[in-house]
Amino acid sequence: MHGFEATDNIHMVCKFYFAELIPIKYELIPNDIGDTLIKPGVTGNIDAKKRFDPKFNPVYRTDFKIKILFSCPHPDMSLALQMEEYWLNQFPYSGPNKVNLEKYLGAPAGRYDNIGATEIRLVKYKQAMDVVSTLYNNLSKNERYHKQRVKENFYE
Repeated sequence: MHGFEATDNIHMVCKFYFAELIPIKYELIPNDIGDTLIKPGVTGNIDAKKRFDPKFNPVYRTDFKIKILFSCPHPDMSLALQMEEYWLNQFPYSGPNKVNLEKYLGAPAGRYDNIGATEIRLVKYKQAMDVVSTLYNNLSKNERYHKQRVKENFYE
């Protein structure tokens, strides 16, 4: 599920995002201090944070603080999905990047069923920041300028 919602709009927004999920409800079991939970994805919302709206699944907002580290609109859904797949493959759902959220957070079994948990990865915080840096560096000069203007006008 990508968090798309049917609307009366003729033009659908398609946005790739890279989010950090910071646990706030359950105590973390002992783990590496430098670990973080990330989720690359695609949404049909202009504001990528709305992908985590409680109407899709309330546990996102009750159990996690969501930080959108990067987002970028795309005119083509297939390109956004390719970006999502690329970053999911960079941190495969096996080995050290696989995380069972219930065990990791000490939450009740089944708590995170149907939230796209297989798209959530456990990575080193530095790795996550390197991805964000790469994503920003791949933007055109015009896209970076636009992001800076939006940040200055709406978020500061």
